[in-house]
Amino acid sequence: MSVLTAIACRTMSSSTSSLSTPPASPARGLSSIPLKAGTKGGFVSCVRGEPDNQPDFPSDSIRLPPNLTLSGGRALTETTTPTKENRLFALLPEGELATVVSHLEPCDTPRGFVMAKAGATIDYAYFPCSGVGSIINISPEGNRVEAGLFGRDGFAPTAAAIDGGISVTEVAVQVPGFAYRLRQDKLLDLMQTHPVFTSLLHKSTHVLATQAGFTALSNAIHGIDERLARWILMCHDRIDGDKLALTHEFIALMLAVRRPSVTTALHLLEGNHFIRSVRGLVIVRDRAGLEEFAADAYGRAEEEYERLIGPLRKSKRWALSGRSSAQG
Repeated sequence: MSVLTAIACRTMSSSTSSLSTPPASPARGLSSIPLKAGTKGGFVSCVRGEPDNQPDFPSDSIRLPPNLTLSGGRALTETTTPTKENRLFALLPEGELATVVSHLEPCDTPRGFVMAKAGATIDYAYFPCSGVGSIINISPEGNRVEAGLFGRDGFAPTAAAIDGGISVTEVAVQVPGFAYRLRQDKLLDLMQTHPVFTSLLHKSTHVLATQAGFTALSNAIHGIDERLARWILMCHDRIDGDKLALTHEFIALMLAVRRPSVTTALHLLEGNHFIRSVRGLVIVRDRAGLEEFAADAYGRAEEEYERLIGPLRKSKRWALSGRSSAQG
């Protein structure tokens, strides 16, 4: 399935230019929302409909018509992922969140989906609720290296929040997931009147720049084994569970090393029982051991995120959860 056909908010083809009318009697707690076709880029904008008297879904989620399907026949659920799965949205006061949510569009983000092209105009800012994205620098000769990564902890491209106009870097999805997106012009409008939203965007931008700096440092002073351990930990922080859908080829591209080097490093980590590597999948088995192995390659950028925004490292969240359970 191609990237374009996998996007949840894509318009129907010209032969089906008008959306079919949803059933007159949807299931209790689910009401359809009107879809506005013909927006820039060929996407459909989803806007919130009137709430039901007794909704059975999170109040901050965006609802889709029950008969809407993706190309290829894969159906969208009637209630999509709650916006608060993105940690920036989760920190907004209810008033600001309600306004922001009214302008969001839900998007499926398959692996390889490009959120922003290097050198191209920025149309949208993306706020993932799941999955992992990469910030990729591309040389004039076409060489590529990952400068940073993000997931539900932030948004991208960060240049959207400063009215940068174009994206210097490429922003692409490495672990598939789901996101909400916001038009660049609307993002800038909201920043004029929503101080908490603006502050969180600024902090997220700073933290991602901090992460990029420590990535450059790690590339200069650490070996491929430590760098790979750091990268796996960073991805692990941003997903549910312990399974990362990653191929050796993709890891090599992100770390700017040859594939045999990745294979050797994965074997080393697997030999120490930190991970298990199978075709197209890396499974974290010993998080604590992986952190110890990564040593000073991992943690400083994460500390900055936690200082300014909130919990990020999975080990820290587990610890906090354990203390809350014990206190309860």
